[in-house]
Amino acid sequence: PGAAAWWPEKGRGLSSLAVFIKVGLLMRGRALGILVAGAFLWGAGGCAPLPLPPPPEVEFPETAGCVPVQLEQELEQLKSALGHSPRDRANHLIRLGRLCFLLGHLSPDRKKPDYYQQGREYAEILAREQPDWVEGHYWLALNLCGQAEIGGAKQGWSLLPRILAELERALEINPGYDQGGPPRVLGRIYYEAPPWPISVGDIHQSYKYLAQ
Repeated sequence: PGAAAWWPEKGRGLSSLAVFIKVGLLMRGRALGILVAGAFLWGAGGCAPLPLPPPPEVEFPETAGCVPVQLEQELEQLKSALGHSPRDRANHLIRLGRLCFLLGHLSPDRKKPDYYQQGREYAEILAREQPDWVEGHYWLALNLCGQAEIGGAKQGWSLLPRILAELERALEINPGYDQGGPPRVLGRIYYEAPPWPISVGDIHQSYKYLAQ
């Protein structure tokens, strides 16, 4: 597929966080590894505070610019506010899951595990407390991808089924979230992965998701 299959046209609006996910096999006795190839901030960026409280079906406004030190400051503020603001809890959990994924991608290697683990935990809480909201499942899947990338082939292989399950659940709830994030990430996984019986790769599955 051409570039247009992966990304929306600029005139039609771009995702705040457009994520390539690669699933690769290291051949000759090596195991499966899942690599988060990049998190690209388009157009309006991806770092603005969310409105309070967040309806689950509403997309969030963005402003330009993502500076790691600013994201870290916001992360600490949200962590402090989480236990003191029950009314805004879901909003804070959404933001925390997304911020941790961004910081995991932008930070040096020594900091990545902690950010992805935090993002996973916040997203798991959100998915448990709001199972019919797309955000918890989506950001859980992306933080799991981050863990798979840095955790090596064995961990990547073990996390792949859950990554796919969370993305499928996000797709079921709201395929348009993050400008079509769930089908776009699923399509990329099935495109990049080696085919059965080695892995889950399937060009027909990939096309099915990317055509949505």
